Amino acid sequence: MTDRRRRSPTRVLLALGLAAVATPLHAQVLLEEERARKGDDSYTVLPFAFSTESLDFAFGVGGGSAGHWQPTTRFGAAALGTANQSRAVFAMLYGLRLDDRLFVDVNASAGDYTRLRTYGDVPGNRSIPRAGRHDSSQESFREGPGFDGWIDARFRYTLPIGAGRQDGLQRVSVRDGLLHRADRHALEFPGWVRLELRPVHRSYAFEAQPRDGIQPLPELRLDETALAFSLEHDNTDQPSDPGHGTFQRLTVKQGFDVGNGTQDWTSLEAEAAAYFTLPDVPTLRRSVLALDLWTADTPSWDDDGTGRPPPYDGARLGGFFRMRGYDVHRFHDRAALYGCAELRITPEWNPFEAWRDRRYAVEWIQVAGFVEAGRVAPTWSLDSLTTDLDWSAGVGLRLMTFRSVLRLDAGFSDEGGALWAMVSHPFGAR
Repeated sequence: MTDRRRRSPTRVLLALGLAAVATPLHAQVLLEEERARKGDDSYTVLPFAFSTESLDFAFGVGGGSAGHWQPTTRFGAAALGTANQSRAVFAMLYGLRLDDRLFVDVNASAGDYTRLRTYGDVPGNRSIPRAGRHDSSQESFREGPGFDGWIDARFRYTLPIGAGRQDGLQRVSVRDGLLHRADRHALEFPGWVRLELRPVHRSYAFEAQPRDGIQPLPELRLDETALAFSLEHDNTDQPSDPGHGTFQRLTVKQGFDVGNGTQDWTSLEAEAAAYFTLPDVPTLRRSVLALDLWTADTPSWDDDGTGRPPPYDGARLGGFFRMRGYDVHRFHDRAALYGCAELRITPEWNPFEAWRDRRYAVEWIQVAGFVEAGRVAPTWSLDSLTTDLDWSAGVGLRLMTFRSVLRLDAGFSDEGGALWAMVSHPFGAR
């Protein structure tokens, strides 16, 4: 049994890539709307405001443009400031087509925050199990002011086989946001097969403040440089909002020792998702059962503390995508296993129907219910990873706008709950 203190308040966390509302969910997919709508939707600028525990009241502006250089190209940027003196900027470029089969996405961020949190080890307090471990306390975290910045690039190449034999760009015909005409080649084996090379650099530094008897610590600084290689197989009918088919991804990621608290490490990840359109029901446009299974291992992990990725990388659970009832990267260890079942219901009713022919069109709304189970462990074995699982469940509201899926998910667990706002569904192609 685990020994964790229950968290009573529900905390609200917002994805800081707010400008991504104008970006596609996959660099090599072009959504083609059958019905033209009024106005020019090639750009947008929107102010935003929200409140979270770590940021206090935040306000800013985000904007994006679409299709100015190429039909697939999207650009977005955002800046925010907060009442507690945090500030950050974000920029992203998606879908830049370098040749018929090669595409690149780039996103970057830099921010000074007054309350950064990480579930890293807390030296000097032996009453708290190692932070992030399955049996650790939710109070075993470091928190304090600091800087967090990263640059992340994805180079994606479509192999000339299956559905990509003639062209590296997948074109999806939609009407009012849902699939209109399926590409039969996408649903036939081998479908779309893609390679991805992803270099990442992240700088993370902050000073942990004294808390509940834990002594203050000197500045924690991590300068991570890593390179990930992925093989993707996509047999879904519409990658941005699948209703039928399967998706698989295998990833090898290598971290490099560049000083400032980093070290060489290697992680392996595997994911498989499946989608099933349920029988038609009056008043519903579509109902989909979505299933996901994900696992990770860190073969470089050593008991002497070497060969380990930072707490925000590798085998980790909690946050926007996996175990949404827990804090971001709440759990991390050598290995992890995760499963999710999600029911996505898209009604015919759309409260934004009057906006459908305008720039800020909301093509559909969707209600989702989900249940998640998973855990981390010091070794990869089915016995250790399927015993005493952590559970999370919740509901979500999804919108299709600017040809992207926006989601607001409320997740609950034995440690309380959290509300997440993000672009894209939580698993599958994104």
